[in-house]
Amino acid sequence: MAQVLSTTSIAASFNTGSSSSSTSTSTSPSLFSSATAHVDFINHRDPRDAKWFKEWTRLSNSQLQSVANAVPNYEQTLHEKMPTQYAQWQTEIQSELGTLAAIKNPTDSQITTTMTAILTDFDTLLYSATAQEYAADYNKALEAYATADSAVLNEISTSFVFSFEYTFVNQASVALPKSTTQTYSLGTTAPDLSTFNLILSGGDLLA
Repeated sequence: MAQVLSTTSIAASFNTGSSSSSTSTSTSPSLFSSATAHVDFINHRDPRDAKWFKEWTRLSNSQLQSVANAVPNYEQTLHEKMPTQYAQWQTEIQSELGTLAAIKNPTDSQITTTMTAILTDFDTLLYSATAQEYAADYNKALEAYATADSAVLNEISTSFVFSFEYTFVNQASVALPKSTTQTYSLGTTAPDLSTFNLILSGGDLLA
């Protein structure tokens, strides 16, 4: 039942402006205006859909795992290839955190200032010309992950959709234009309107 409800949406609208036959297409105007029902028979365009579990698992176990492995490798490389700069960065972090810890009740501004200083020091180390020479593997891992992630999202956004939509319009609630020079006289109520839409979009039906 929950699965059926999650693929169905229903909407209704009401017209509170039609209060007499002089402004309505009906001799007995109704407040009910229209209703729409939408049902998705096939629609997997939500990235959280169970259909894509294997894709996200594959991405996590391959490209994302490569990124996770590249981070400590890069840090170890910086530690080995740039020992002086790396040690200085760690010393500055300890000093900045020590200063913050010495404050009994630090304000949000003081905490923000300290964390900003730490990140600035990290940027200085990480994005130096020397450090960038050792970032090739890390950058490649990030690029591979970004490409794979975009491919999965593109597959999701263009996957096949098969939906049905029904719209009902109660013309008895449709307001007529007001006029100071003309009087409208209606003998019968305008007929109701119904619209059926079958929606087919994107992808491969068998995918």
